[in-house]
Amino acid sequence: REGRVTEPSLFKRSQITPSSRDKEMADAVRDVVSPKKSVLQNTSAIDKKIRQTNNGVKEYVAQNKVPFNTNQLKSKLNSGRDELKLVFASDANAAKTYDAVVEEFMRNVGGKDTAGLLDARQGFDKIPAIKKLLDSQGLGENVKKEVVLTARRKANEYIAELLPEGNPYKASLLQETRMIEALENIAEKNRGMIGKNNLQILAQRYPILKWVIGGVATGIAGGAGVGVGSTIINSSD
Repeated sequence: REGRVTEPSLFKRSQITPSSRDKEMADAVRDVVSPKKSVLQNTSAIDKKIRQTNNGVKEYVAQNKVPFNTNQLKSKLNSGRDELKLVFASDANAAKTYDAVVEEFMRNVGGKDTAGLLDARQGFDKIPAIKKLLDSQGLGENVKKEVVLTARRKANEYIAELLPEGNPYKASLLQETRMIEALENIAEKNRGMIGKNNLQILAQRYPILKWVIGGVATGIAGGAGVGVGSTIINSSD
């Protein structure tokens, strides 16, 4: 339906070409990954870029606080619903869950400026209700991942909109969710090469990864089995 399947020829099978989401993931980490590096070096490089982005933005907004409009923030978060129509169609509870995630995020925003907003976004995966969602068995793992990542990305987009033009962190902040997805793809496909200890460290920093990596690797009782969540909406995988 998306027109991403190439025509087969006499000597070549048809292929599924990369989606726009795949290309965004590649662009987000193009400057830090390389086929010449090991899997562990590439995951470490992506992790480092994500943390540098977060630390840089945090330092900047702490010194250059800008107030934000609560209604605009909620509107931005709610705009993620339009991007999740396929996910909502696959699970009757997904839309309600997304609304609950938005409400919980709004409830945890402290100061009504960019510094308070960034604090809430950086602690997003660790908000008790969000963490409970990630640990729950109620929704499919791919659905939970899409709901949480979309809300997280919309928060980042709103923060980026509040940064001045030319700010060095604006573009990286917009790419951050795609960086996490790229990290997830590499970790999920190369668990054995990365190793249990490194997987646990990544899961602690990015709780959204724990189900993709596998419950055994992350030490979570009752966790999903290895390979869960490997199907990504709109991905060529």
